Amino acid sequence: MDFKNVLNVLDKDGNGFDLGDLKNIGQLDLKQLLNADFLKKFTKFVSIEDLMAKVGVNKPEALATADPGKLDQVVKENSSFGGWKELLAKALNK
Repeated sequence: MDFKNVLNVLDKDGNGFDLGDLKNIGQLDLKQLLNADFLKKFTKFVSIEDLMAKVGVNKPEALATADPGKLDQVVKENSSFGGWKELLAKALNK
């Protein structure tokens, strides 16, 4: 699935992708999207479980409903990305 199609999946209301659409990310396989190779290359995380532990959630689907501020903070502190949305965009583009 290319990046544009993924954004269409997330943008259920059709008004353009925004952070509110991340609630739909459960429709994507986050373990596949944020796989160990991607995380090791672009972040300080070694696995999605490592990312989840830093955010304080116990399953990948919970990242979709986690506090956006906390997600942004964790991503900023552990990567060169400006936040969660930017990290996801890169992962989707890969």
